[in-house]
Amino acid sequence: SGSTTPAIKTATVTFAVTPDGAPVTISVDGKKVTADELEVELKGGKKVIKVSAKATGYHSFDKKVTVTEDTEVAIKLTKRATNTGPRNTHTTGPGRRIDL
Repeated sequence: SGSTTPAIKTATVTFAVTPDGAPVTISVDGKKVTADELEVELKGGKKVIKVSAKATGYHSFDKKVTVTEDTEVAIKLTKRATNTGPRNTHTTGPGRRIDL
């Protein structure tokens, strides 16, 4: 503010992850994000980003977001179904646990 040179317009994208404390890894356009917010350059007033989130024990999350101003991206992680419902479902594969 106050500068006369036209600065490249940027916007801050904030990631709001639920559930809180999930061990999530967030990537934007394939690059890992280390903070819970990211500054993006808006070319022509907007930028489309692809947000991906992965967390152990949860389904992965993918969403295309069009950013035109400061934006909050709600990342809702859905738990993978484990040990829910009747216990007659047997999983095979590495790390199989057999209760004897």
